[in-house]
Amino acid sequence: MMNDVLRDYVDKFALVYLDDILIFSKTKEEHEKHLRMVLQRLRENKLYVNPKKCDFNKKEVEFLGYRVSEKGVLPSASKINAIKEWPRPTNVQEVRQFIGLCSHYRRFISGFSTVATPLTDLTKGTGAKKRSIHWTSECELAFKQLKDLMSTAPVLQSPDLTKPFIIETDASDFGVGAVLLQKDDNNLLHPIAYESKKLSASERNYPPQERELIGILHALRTWRCFIDGSDYTVFTDHNPLQYLRSQKKPTPRLVRWLSEIEAYDPKIKYKPGKENGVPDALSRRDGPSCTANTEELEPEYLYRMEQKEESDWPEYYRKICGS
Repeated sequence: MMNDVLRDYVDKFALVYLDDILIFSKTKEEHEKHLRMVLQRLRENKLYVNPKKCDFNKKEVEFLGYRVSEKGVLPSASKINAIKEWPRPTNVQEVRQFIGLCSHYRRFISGFSTVATPLTDLTKGTGAKKRSIHWTSECELAFKQLKDLMSTAPVLQSPDLTKPFIIETDASDFGVGAVLLQKDDNNLLHPIAYESKKLSASERNYPPQERELIGILHALRTWRCFIDGSDYTVFTDHNPLQYLRSQKKPTPRLVRWLSEIEAYDPKIKYKPGKENGVPDALSRRDGPSCTANTEELEPEYLYRMEQKEESDWPEYYRKICGS
């Protein structure tokens, strides 16, 4: 209902979730104008707000479990404290509850899927929700790492749909990782979100170039809401295009992947692994054997890049499909 009432304002200067309304503006004067417009629309529809539950003219607010400010987005302090103080799980249901809360903030956590592997493994199988678990040293390490990573979560820049996006991906024997980036007004790159995926047993047997394609596809699927209709470039430290061109008869799997990639129409460029630090780290976190790196690194060092090769995969795709 609220989305329908405020449909002219949603995503322009207002966000609605159930009966919560967030109004955002660039200046105080503009904010007052937007506020009056929203209140007037509510009045016209005989809807009322409770002043005691409202915050006005704030530069930082908590909304749906996040702290949102002009600097970017962070997890809510109360949620971070809840994770930090979470007691050690004693059954499958408690493990799922902990993973569920942490997973809500996985965009802030480097290598979430592989760090959480010992815990997610505990939830496999069938039986009672409160069945007992075998808590190992690997589980304890993963439990502590997730708490530490949440406590040191980076500030993520809010996406600007009018500016180009950059996606950096990498794949290892264990998983794939990616980071979504965007330049600020000073031409420096800042992270918007992190993403990682643990490879299945069969996917681990794929050639490196195919694992690289899995990483690209996973990133495109995850961030489709940002990149659809926007200018963006994908950087990878392998050259999957050269690999695909060498396949005289691509497997049905590769043809399916190429068909899906064509729908996204990405510009894919090569970037040496030594310059591709963040996604490389995300993909190579080997579950229980990895340790969290919570040091703050300079964006200029992490994201300095040199464009190496223009994408020509669309021409190759048309060639193998005979069109």
